[in-house]
Amino acid sequence: MGKDNKIDFTIRYGEDIGAENGLPSDFLSKVYELDQKIYGYHPAYVGCLENLVDRYNAFKQSFVFLMDEDRLAGYICFFPVCDEMWDRIMNPDSAYAKWEEKNCEDGRTVRLELIPDDDILGKDIVSDPQPNDPLRLFVISAAIDEDYRKKGHAASDLLMKEWIKYLNKLQDSLGIEIDSIAGVVVSEGGRSFARSAAFRVARICQDSETVEDRSQVVICDGDRLKRFLSGQFYRKTFKDDIYIMLPFAADENDARLDDLPPAYGVSVASEKYDKELSLYGRYLLMKLKESRDFECSNEVSTEVTEHYLGQFKFLHTLDDYCDENDPDEEPTIIGEEKADVFLLAHRRTSMYIVLILIPNSRFSTSQVFDQVSKNYIKIRDPEITDPCVLKYIHIDDYLEQKYGLISAGTGKCLTCMTKEPLPQPDEDYVKVGDKKTTREMLNILAGETYYSLFQNFRILNKDLKKLATTNLAAYDYYRSYMSEQTIVFVLKKDVLKNMPPDEDYVDKYLRKIWSGDSGTDLEDSTEYKVLTRIGLATTMLFIMEMVMFQTTALAKMTNRVSKALVQAGNVPWEYIDRIYEDYGKTIQFWRTDNFKYYGTECEARHIRKAFENDDLKNIYNEQQEYLQKVVELNSAELERRNSMFIGIVGVVLAVFGARDYIVGGVIQKFYESLPPHWITDAETEALRTFNVLGIGGFLLAFFLLHMTGRRNFYNKMRRLVRPDELSDKHKADDSEE
Repeated sequence: MGKDNKIDFTIRYGEDIGAENGLPSDFLSKVYELDQKIYGYHPAYVGCLENLVDRYNAFKQSFVFLMDEDRLAGYICFFPVCDEMWDRIMNPDSAYAKWEEKNCEDGRTVRLELIPDDDILGKDIVSDPQPNDPLRLFVISAAIDEDYRKKGHAASDLLMKEWIKYLNKLQDSLGIEIDSIAGVVVSEGGRSFARSAAFRVARICQDSETVEDRSQVVICDGDRLKRFLSGQFYRKTFKDDIYIMLPFAADENDARLDDLPPAYGVSVASEKYDKELSLYGRYLLMKLKESRDFECSNEVSTEVTEHYLGQFKFLHTLDDYCDENDPDEEPTIIGEEKADVFLLAHRRTSMYIVLILIPNSRFSTSQVFDQVSKNYIKIRDPEITDPCVLKYIHIDDYLEQKYGLISAGTGKCLTCMTKEPLPQPDEDYVKVGDKKTTREMLNILAGETYYSLFQNFRILNKDLKKLATTNLAAYDYYRSYMSEQTIVFVLKKDVLKNMPPDEDYVDKYLRKIWSGDSGTDLEDSTEYKVLTRIGLATTMLFIMEMVMFQTTALAKMTNRVSKALVQAGNVPWEYIDRIYEDYGKTIQFWRTDNFKYYGTECEARHIRKAFENDDLKNIYNEQQEYLQKVVELNSAELERRNSMFIGIVGVVLAVFGARDYIVGGVIQKFYESLPPHWITDAETEALRTFNVLGIGGFLLAFFLLHMTGRRNFYNKMRRLVRPDELSDKHKADDSEE
């Protein structure tokens, strides 16, 4: 029993009702009436009452009902199916699959799949499951009366919890473990049901010539089924838009970047209306450019250019990430969402930020952020044209192959929410002094999935709780919470009504959509609300963009300094000069006068601190200072060697300058004093001896100088190593001894 706005619900099961003389009971008639109300837009999904009764008589334990006194508020219908029907559900090439030909308006004839639905009869149902046979359930329908859907999630949450209890009871009564649960989703309500129970997409049905209208076969099995039957399911309690910013770098001479697609959104002059791109993508870039021009006080606003890279299907998965370790494994496909992908380019420094927009995301926000933390961002492979083939490619690989972009660090995320997450079923708020938050909010800020396959425990860190309850907003129409990876931007109540989107844009595009009798007011439309959120979030996005360019610059420079330190014995001053020069090009992103308004500067300060840019900058400065000392040492050592070499050369030249005296006055006299039969020409022998001694002595002196220099350099390098590194080395030496 549960409550929804003071409504007391009761639960009834299939075995609680019956049919008399083969005729449907009043209860099954209510089910049929609710089907007509919900699925009336598609008569094939309603079916007929006779088939409903036939299925019920084959397996009476096939219903869980949610009752508001005598009114049917919702139900779930499921039953075990035979091997032939299961093969038809899962395999489009099955011998049991059914197809029909349809004549299109353009004269084409297409072959469409008939998905299993009301044509499933009692003969297709396993009436008496046996322990040795796999118990595979098919959910044919899950429905909540829309009068109760409007009042929140309490009705559907209660029905889901009672269904889980009933499934466990069914396992016990039959003495059989459920092997898998499958279904075919044909509506957003069905997709929401599948997402909450972590059903994965098994295949795309070929039941419509329009790709967007095709049904999906979904299944819950393995670890996901175990988690679900343990009572864990997820319900999204807020609406939000997700933004992902990924830092990249590229070779400044790569010609592929010269052919980037033109930027959209900087003007709305085009009359062509593209619902997928123009509505959200164009508006985002238009408002982002407006924010940059309005908020920024220097040339940064003109040096950053925008480019549209395309619209892709973003893969939503779970945190098993099995295909990362085994390329032959297929990813777990919880679903896909269309994502507009843009490139924010600062060509002078070869720095780029890839901006991904997922408007009105219907999937778990914490799972998306977990994928960013894991660097598991995959899109449907654009090279695969068959809409039924589910093949994915990592976005880093795609961008490197297509544009030569190389990942330059960890991505950052922003979620613009209509409200803060509510507690999930069977959970309560987390108290932090006189404030409160939810465990889901903690997971979002931590960049870890709330619904994990690997852990039952929840994050409850003291510092994280403080972040989740510390509002850093500079203005009064929102609340903002920040962590190292994530910014949560929560709009306050009624702000969407008080701060509508750009009127010219609404008149140009939205009113065209809603000009007909849609039955929905413009202000209540999803498009209107999403545009409003995008317009309000772009100021925060602009600040994130500036800070991300700082982060990217630090990452690039730190990486170059680290590489130089590895080659510490051979780093010329020219290399240091180049680092200074490249870093100097990014100084404008650090200027204190970048923002015209104090509130914007406050937000930027908070974001820099949250993203730990100051720490990154300190690390870079320390490494660069250390590298500079090494280079100075190398230069001093080289100068000392050159001085010694010049001194030796001077001595040698002086010796050669006194050659006549040494050869004629010393060595020649020595040879003349020898017996005549020992030498033939004293003068020649004296000259040859002088040359051998001079050249040999010079080479020996040079060799000794070189060895002494290397030893001195090694000793000085040891003195430059940090004390903690020396300490670690001594400890290692002691342990070896």
